[in-house]
This record gives sequence, C-alpha cells and structure tokens, in this order.
Amino acid sequence: MLFLCRFTWFPGTTRRAVAQRVVAQHDVGANHPERIKGWYSLVGGGAGFLLVEYDDAKELTAFLQPYMDLMSFDVRAITQLDYDDRIAELRQIAMSTETDAMAGRMSRSQKATAKGSSRQLAKKDLSHANLSGSNLAGADLRRTKLRRATAIDVDLAGADLSGADLSEANLAGADLRDARLVDAKFQGTDLRGADLTGAELPDPSDLEQARLEGAQGLPNTDDEREIESGSAGAQ
Repeated sequence: MLFLCRFTWFPGTTRRAVAQRVVAQHDVGANHPERIKGWYSLVGGGAGFLLVEYDDAKELTAFLQPYMDLMSFDVRAITQLDYDDRIAELRQIAMSTETDAMAGRMSRSQKATAKGSSRQLAKKDLSHANLSGSNLAGADLRRTKLRRATAIDVDLAGADLSGADLSEANLAGADLRDARLVDAKFQGTDLRGADLTGAELPDPSDLEQARLEGAQGLPNTDDEREIESGSAGAQ
C-alpha cells in the first residue's frame, strides 16, 4: 500500500540535526530506500513529503518514529488511479443523476426504506477496504466486517458499529465520538490517536486487545489504574 507522508520540521530543528539523523538511520539500514518511491522537499526547505510503500502500518510507524522528535508527520494512505478507468467511473456517476431524479419522485417513506435496506446490504463486508479520510459519520455499520481495513482519520462520529468486526483494522486518528461500539471486536485494532469521546463502550475491557496510545475519551481508564495501583501498594 502506498502512503503519503507529509513532514514539517519543528521550530528550532536545524538542517545539521536532520542530516545527522538521516545518515545515521541510513548507515544502520533503517531507512529502507527500496520502500521510498518518492522524496520531495518544498521550496525554502523545512517541509516536504515522502511516498513510501508498506503493507504493514506498524512497519511504517517504525520507519517514521526515529524522526518524530525533529518533525511532525501527516500520513495518508493513497491509491494510484488509471485515468481512463477513472473517467469511465465518473461518467457512470454523472449519469446516475437521472436515477436520483426518479428516486426523488418516490414517497418519503418508500425512499427511506429503500435507502436503508441498500445501505445495510452494501456495507456488510468491508474487509481490507481503504476508507482513510472517508466521511461515514452516522453510518449504519452494524455487524459489518472491517477486518484489516485501513481507515486512518476516518470520520465515524455517531456511527453504529455495534457487533462490527474491527480486528486488525487501522483506525488511527479516527473520529469515533458518540459512536456505538457495543459487542464490536477489537483484536489487534489500531486506535492510536482516535477520539472515543462519548462512544458507547459498556465495558472498557472490550478494548484491552486494541492499541490505544494517544487515544482520547476513554473514561475511568486513569482512575481505575490509580485505584489498582493503590490497592497493590496497600497489600
């Protein structure tokens, strides 16, 4: 999978410091130049972007981490499009406006029923799908399979994910505020930096198998750790 990694030097970062770090990582074989498909700097320096190819988000993180004290990163999963294929796809979308006009003549109740049924059926299996940056706020994703899906920075605010299979999915930076996550599976799920404020999580232990570094909105997590620590000390 191809990733766009935009970087910006932190204030005070020097060219010498960056040069020393890049060379040091190269000398120990940690830069993996075979995975770097493009390396660009903005005019004036201090910022730019990399195009890198990784199948495992953990390996990508390991590649970027040695530089995170010198610069910030904005990482996006991207896909390459074939121009002719894309034009054909967009042509179909443009032509679909006639179908939409016909659907508008349906009664409000009929339209809602048809839309709800097709929406649920269309999203039953999204395993391995690339949903990064998508707006799925309020979506009905009950019992949907999202195993190993890539959904970095996806907007799932208010979405219903009850019973969904999120095993090994990458939801880093996802907006899950007020989402319903009852009975969802989180084995190996990457929720680093995600916002779970107000999400319906009846039992915090449901998230024990997920990666939660930097995640927000996990109520009582810190309090419970302090209580456990105090109890252990008392014993």
